[in-house]
Amino acid sequence: MKAPNTVVLIHGFPETWWQWRHVMPIFANAGFRVIAVDYRGAGNSSKPSGGYDKRTMARDIRSLVDHLGIDNKIHMVGHDLGMKVAFSYAALFPEQIEKLVLVDAIIPGAKHFDDLMTTGKLSNFDLAHFFFHNAKNTLRRL
Repeated sequence: MKAPNTVVLIHGFPETWWQWRHVMPIFANAGFRVIAVDYRGAGNSSKPSGGYDKRTMARDIRSLVDHLGIDNKIHMVGHDLGMKVAFSYAALFPEQIEKLVLVDAIIPGAKHFDDLMTTGKLSNFDLAHFFFHNAKNTLRRL
């Protein structure tokens, strides 16, 4: 019997696996084995003092995939910060990826991505949705 297709869902910041709760049943009903992770330091995952680079976080997910005995290619979906982890996973383990989906993220190779990776800053403030978590609440009650 053929193993089911597996989809691995990697959340964004400051979220957890819970962000996928509405799409998990859709994937499962379509016949996928669904794995929604909390990456290192988020939710109920371990919070070690180091190892928060995206390659190490990708290796964490590879260890999980191996531990679960998944030996067929996987569909990897990364949202927001999880996109960097998913991209690192695909770069490190391309033979294990069937499809790679990057959602709501700056795409590697684009100028904005290169600027962010080299300077830590975005070159275009039209990408304001990447800053909304840091915005002050300036609403006042009347």
